[in-house]
Amino acid sequence: MHANLIGTDFQNRGILITMNMLFVIAVCVFFVKQYQTYQRKNELSLNQKKSHRLPVNSGYEEALTQVVDEHRVHRQDKVIEGSSGF
Repeated sequence: MHANLIGTDFQNRGILITMNMLFVIAVCVFFVKQYQTYQRKNELSLNQKKSHRLPVNSGYEEALTQVVDEHRVHRQDKVIEGSSGF
């Protein structure tokens, strides 16, 4: 860019072309990196949405049933202890 702005610094056409090509490459790399970041963010958000869903055979139902049963037994023990004191 400096060669294009001043014009007298780089009279050599090879240097002018090289500098302009480097600038074009830098701009292209910038946009490619931005696009890759955009894709990664979308992929990450999709993965997070999928992870909030439970798989069909995740064992969630069995674990929930076990916790509820344990809670029920614990409450029954307290009721039995409380009623035996009267």
